[in-house]
Amino acid sequence: MNTIIDLLRNLWNLLACIGELLGYVLRFSSVFFQSRTCGIEEVRIAYRSPWQNPFVERFGGTLRRELLDHVIVLGQGHLERLLREFIEEYYHVARPHQGLDGDTPIPQPKADAPITGPTKLISTPILGGLHHRYQRVAA
Repeated sequence: MNTIIDLLRNLWNLLACIGELLGYVLRFSSVFFQSRTCGIEEVRIAYRSPWQNPFVERFGGTLRRELLDHVIVLGQGHLERLLREFIEEYYHVARPHQGLDGDTPIPQPKADAPITGPTKLISTPILGGLHHRYQRVAA
């Protein structure tokens, strides 16, 4: 049981540091998440009130649909690597977000000059090929 609690605390610390960019983090009323990290304001939500934290609920659903439904987690270390790669290499960098008009939270650098002439599409596998990042380059 302690490994699950430790995993949740580590995930909370990661999300809290991401929340530092926003200035606040919504959180559950739970003993797991009592630490105040990164100097941000915590906004507590009511018990069993998922409508008060739609962003967390949406991220949890996306995480389940796009990652956890497709892999078998072999342990805590494996889950941490999957979550880190999903968030850092796919969710923030390659996955289009509806709220950002199809852009990614971390914008990719644009080419200085538009590519003219024939091009080809390069596919980079992410999460062992579960998802891919695509880039158009000159042929």
